[in-house]
Order: sequence, then C-alpha cells, then structure tokens
Amino acid sequence: MWLEQPVREWELSGWWRNSWRAGAPGPQGPAGQPLVGPIVAQVPGAVQADLLRANLIRDMNKGLASAEAEWVEHRDWIFQTRLTVPPAGSRHVLCFEGLDQTGEIYVGNVCIKKFQGMFRPVEVDVTQFLKEEKQGCEVRVVFLAPPPEIDGQIGWTSRVRELKSRFNYEWDWCPRIVPIGFWDDVCLRTYGPVRLMDSRLRTDWDPVRQRGILQIVVQTSGPGILRTKVLDGERIVFEDRYIIREPGTPSNVHVELAVKPWTVAELGSPQSYRLILELYDPNGELSDCLRRVIGFRRLVWEKNPGAPAGALSYTVRVNDQRVFLKGVNWVPISPLYGTVDTAQYRNWLERFRRMGVNFVRVWGGAIVEKEAFYDLCDELGIMVWQELLQSSSGIDNLPPDDADFITELGEVSRIAVRRRRHHPALIAWCGGNELIDDHQRPVDCNHPNLAHLHKVIAEEDGTRPFFPSSPSGPAFSADISRMHEGRHHDVHGPWEYLGDPDHYTYFNQDDALLRTEVGTAGASRTRLLHRLADGHALWPPAKTEAIWRHHGAWWVPWDVLTRWFGPWNPNQENLDHFVALSRYLQAESIRYMVEATRRRAPEASGVVIWMGNEPYANFSNTSLLEYDGVPKPAYSAVRRAFNPSHVSLQYEKLAYEMGDLFVATLFSHTRMHSAHLTTLPTGRLYSVDGKVLAESSETSEGSRSRLQWTVDEVPESVFLARVEGDGTTYVFAVRSTHAAPLAPLRHLPPATLEATWHAQSERRCEVSITNTGPVAAIAIEMTSDEGWWDIWPNAITLLPGEHARVVAENLGSDGELCLELEGLNVRNQAIAPPK
Repeated sequence: MWLEQPVREWELSGWWRNSWRAGAPGPQGPAGQPLVGPIVAQVPGAVQADLLRANLIRDMNKGLASAEAEWVEHRDWIFQTRLTVPPAGSRHVLCFEGLDQTGEIYVGNVCIKKFQGMFRPVEVDVTQFLKEEKQGCEVRVVFLAPPPEIDGQIGWTSRVRELKSRFNYEWDWCPRIVPIGFWDDVCLRTYGPVRLMDSRLRTDWDPVRQRGILQIVVQTSGPGILRTKVLDGERIVFEDRYIIREPGTPSNVHVELAVKPWTVAELGSPQSYRLILELYDPNGELSDCLRRVIGFRRLVWEKNPGAPAGALSYTVRVNDQRVFLKGVNWVPISPLYGTVDTAQYRNWLERFRRMGVNFVRVWGGAIVEKEAFYDLCDELGIMVWQELLQSSSGIDNLPPDDADFITELGEVSRIAVRRRRHHPALIAWCGGNELIDDHQRPVDCNHPNLAHLHKVIAEEDGTRPFFPSSPSGPAFSADISRMHEGRHHDVHGPWEYLGDPDHYTYFNQDDALLRTEVGTAGASRTRLLHRLADGHALWPPAKTEAIWRHHGAWWVPWDVLTRWFGPWNPNQENLDHFVALSRYLQAESIRYMVEATRRRAPEASGVVIWMGNEPYANFSNTSLLEYDGVPKPAYSAVRRAFNPSHVSLQYEKLAYEMGDLFVATLFSHTRMHSAHLTTLPTGRLYSVDGKVLAESSETSEGSRSRLQWTVDEVPESVFLARVEGDGTTYVFAVRSTHAAPLAPLRHLPPATLEATWHAQSERRCEVSITNTGPVAAIAIEMTSDEGWWDIWPNAITLLPGEHARVVAENLGSDGELCLELEGLNVRNQAIAPPK
C-alpha cells in the first residue's frame, strides 16, 4: 500500500569537524560528546534557527549578531531521529526534498548515502532496516563543514562551480548568513510493487468552446491501473481508470473537461483544481500516488505593439486577454529559507495581491521556492517568472561555460521544471539574473550555458517561454541619450531617485518595452531601527557607522537626502525626520516610475519593482515590505498606482521657482491601457493651508485634463496637486535660489492630528484621523509593528479640516494591535486603543 508520513521529530547536535568519527559510531550514535546539544530541531528549518530557539546564538537581525554567528558554518551538525515501522508495504523510502548542502546519511551504524547539492532531492531506501528492526531504526544525517565557498554579490560569475543560494554569502540586502540543514520537507514514503517513475501534466483552455484540456503522460515501473481524479474542493469533476500493460512505455490520458479557467486575479476568479493520480498494482492495492494543483488557462506571449525587430515577446495574454504586468521581485522571506512556513508565504503574497500585484519575478540568486509558494500564487492569481539559480557577481557577469557545471545546471534545472511545471501561475522560465558581457550587453541563447538551459526547458516544458536573462535585448539599462533607437527591450534600473528634474525627464521619455527591475531605497521605520540597534548609535545614519554598513550599506540615504533636502548635522540627532524624508522620497520616486510606465501601455508591457520584500532587517533598502512584513509608505503609493482604474499626473519636476509655469497632464488608466474616460477627471492645486490655487481644464485636443498655474508665493513654499476621488496627492516645492531644491518639504511645520478608534474586533478595527491644524498633513502613514495587519487607505494627505477613516484588517496576527502615525510632517504619534 502507498503511504506518506512527514518526519518531523529530530534532535540536533554540533561537533568539531570529524570529531564524531572518533571510534566507530554504534547503534546509539557517534562516539564522544558533542559541543552543542543535543537540542530539539525543527524540520524543515536551519541549524541557526534551532540554535536561536535554544538561546545559543542571538537574533541575527539585531546589531552585528549575524557576524557573531558565522562560527556555525565551521562545525559538523548531526540531525538524529528514529523511524517507526510503517504498515506493510513493498518498499519504504526516506525522501529529503532539500538538503543544504553536503554530508552523509546513516541508518543504524551504516553510511548508506552521501549527498552534495541543495537543489537535488535525495531518496534513501530503508526497507531492509525497518524489516530487521522491530522497534524502528535510528537515522542520522550529518552536515559536513564547511559549506562550499562561493562568491556573494561581488565576484566572478563565470567562475561559479557550485549551485547554491548566492545571496546568503552577502548581498546588498543581506549579510553573510549561510544556512545549514533541511530546507524542505522530509517524509517516509511507503510504496507497493509498482511506482510512478515520471509524470508530465499539460493543461490548456479553449476560450471558444469554454473547455479545459488535460493531458497526462505517465511512465510506471510495472503494469497496473491508473486512476485519475480532478477535484474542485471535495467535488469530483472528472474520474476515470486506465490500464497500463507495458511498464516503461509512456501512457497517455487526454480529456476535455467542463471546468472554469484559471486567470489573473484582476481578470476574474483564479480557479484551480486538485489532480490525484493513483497507481494500483494488478491485485487492486494502492501502490503509488501523486497529488498536484492544476489550472486551465491559455497562455500566449506576444511582441509589444511597435516593438523593434529582434525583440522578444514581452506582452502576456491570459485566456486571450492582454495583461499589463504589475509586479515585484521576490527573494526569500528569510535567509533561513527552510524556516518559512505556509502562513508566512500567504501573508506576504496576500499583501502583494492587495497591492495590485499580478506578477512576481523569483530572482535567480536564491532558490526555486517551496511548493507552498506556487500553490498560493495559483490560489491568488499571481503570475510567476522563475529564474534558474544564476546571478551576476559585479566583477564579471558572464554565466559559466565550464562543461561539468553546465551539465550539473541542466540536471538541477530539469528537476526544478518537473517539480513546478504543473502550476498554472507559472508563466515563464529564465536563465538567471543580470547575465551580461563585458560591454553591458545581456547574453542570449548563443552562449552554451543558456543554450543548454533553453534545450532543457523545451524538452521538459514546451508550453512556456524561456528568457535567457533578465534583462534581455541589446542594452542592460535604458540610456536617456539613446531613447527611441529601439535598444531598450527588457531593462534593469535605475534603483535610485534620479533627482529633480532628471527623474521626471527620464521616465517621461522612456521607451523600454518591459522593466523587470526598477526601484528606490527607503529607510525602515524608526521604531524598528531602535529595536534592532543593539546598543549601537543610530546617528549619524552614514556608511561610516558599522551598524549602518552591516544593515544595508549600499542604500544608506545620507548623501541623497543631503543633496535634495539640505545638509544634516552629524552631531545633532534628528532620526525621525531623516527617516520620514527617506521614506517619502522612496514613495515619490517609485510611484512616478510605475505611473510613467503605465502611461505607455500597451507599448510598454509591464513594470516590476526591485524589490518587493527583503529577508533581513536592513536599515535602508529598496524593499516595499520591511523584513517583518510591515509595509513602507512606498507600498501604499504603489498600491494606488497599481489600481486597475487609476488617474496619474504627468509633470516635469518637483521644485519650481517663482514665475515658472507649472503644467501637468492627467492620465486615466484602465487594466491594460492609458485611456480616456467619458468624463474627464478633475485635478486641483492647493496651498498647504487648503486654498484652491487652480483647477484642471480640458486640453485643446479635448481628450485629457490639464492643470496649469503660474507659480506664485504660497505658504511654506509648498503646494499640492490632487486628483479628486483617486486618493493620490502630489507635493511640490517653491525653491529659493540658495537652498536645496526640496528644502521646503523638509521644513514644513508639524501637522496636528486627532485619531479616534471605532469598532474593534480581533479581525478588524477602524480609526478616524482628522487634521485639526492649519497646514496639510502630508503622506500620513498608519503603521503597526504587527506585520500581519493590512491597513488601508494609507499614505494619505489631509488638508486642514479634512478627515479620513482607515480600516485595519487582521491577516493572521495573534498579537495586540498598536498603531502609530508618521509622515512627511507628522512626527511619530501613537494612537491609544480604547480601554
């Protein structure tokens, strides 16, 4: 009979290298005494997570603690468990879905397997041991030190010879944290006399006949009966049996089903189904079983309208509906990726779905995610671009052309494709991140590495495109001096605010077909910085300070904030204000990137923000979510910009001088296009005291609204533009000759707010915010240290006398909700809950 049992109860011990080998290991375990443990281990997980729970290391997100824990890499680690005897079966196999990274597996005192490589599942046949041991058998998995040494962010891509998660060796958003242990599931599977050796599932959707098409090709180790079921929840929508007479020969199932299609969330309900394949032996006993999530959809990638010759197809159609890609780049939620559970995946992905995301790019320098991630993308209607475990290294960025490495890469990629290709949310494969030559040109499938990967994808999938790299095309990034020459296909960058007016000039002239990486850094919330400082001084927030170097040195905003808002005194702490300006500029920068790209649809097919999430507590980073899942103001800005129906403002700069002509055009966005509404949207300019300065008027073409005003003296040298009913407010400065361009935004007087709690429950609460002062409260962000609450609307601007009602919805928190207000001119203000 077939049975699958998770193996979760393990003990962990740590040893000097090879010291556990002193004397032959007996049935009770290795000779000698360990340095660490034994302690309880959580599987899947990581050694470092187990040590943290046992108070043997400190939280690596605090201070410099991650550097203190690097000793863990230099010990051998032994996980031990006892397998109990399962019900009768022909074969018992211990299955390890992810071993990180090198070691030996012992059953009793016999080494029965050596393993190498975190992306290769390992199977160990323990049938004979379980038959001989009535009380079960001891299993020990030894992880050998040290892990392979590979380049982190800075190094030579072409010299990489080990397939291992690269970012753990140091990246601009994570210090060195190299996990050890079981990073994916461990289970004991019991089989009957015949097994499913291979299965290939293909689905399609016929939009004309409204039918789902299912094709299954299986190979078995012997004759038997294949029972196929498709379920919608517990309801069986299809069931049949097929006799398999010739083992090793592919058997085909091809059926058409009256089902609903899978689609992207914004287009409808992302309907998915469960497929169960049960293989019975000739005696009618269940011998093997396979369960998969499937969906029925028609996927087409086509060339962008007006694309230059030679461009790849970057526009996606799902069930014959064109979809503008509104995406984020995804990296593991934690550097200890084995510890991430389904609830965490759901919280992070649900956050992005609510933000309007319909597309995630799984970045190539980390992992092929666990099954739960793809299951949830199926459920939530989020499309996935999956990269295949390669990334740039800064010094050289060409992928390895070593024959042995290419063979290993192909085999590991083949495993990944077979394990994930059934997911309807998966829409593209990619050779890796930023694989480029010495002239900054993305490589293509003429490179032997990528040619081999392309061949693997064609053989193992064939239903999805293969992109050689992200970016792709003649140029790595878009150069403003080369706009409209047909050079900018899929591009990366910029990752910063380009300045005033350069940021707006660049994106107003942009001609890229697709932007799969673009972003700007912003600081984490002040409360988090204080909690993680671990005794280190947070001021000045500069790269010269060890704590800021350790927590995201690339993105420390000291220089950029000095340039645009004015100089800071290194000896005078003003952290709250510094952080607020950093977060505001990140939101302004990324929002304009998104809106400008949407204005060019369908010639532009999408924009993907670098990055959606971060695995480590960076004090400043390009992420929209902080490491604990709490959104930054940029998240809220993008949430509005990603709304299927949105009105954006196109303008030339943020800082104006007296007498300048301010001109801005209002664009109405639908799901795919920048379109025009029957009723033109209304925009107004306000001074910070609430006075209307100008109102939009119809352009001479009669198809758009335009705001126009000759800049004059206004209170606090700040004025606002607002699209009525849309929720987005744009803020501008009237600059003086000698001050920094955006200095008036920095020197706004603090706003005065009153907050009132309303109905509250474990799942939901409402808070009213009123501006009771004389100046506008700009970009008010309501935050909670509980990252499992969705708070909306957020990043709102209130003119004097205005109020807004904000709803906080619980996504799975069991902690107490504590709220705080912050903003451009809102000093951190706690909101006391009702007693």
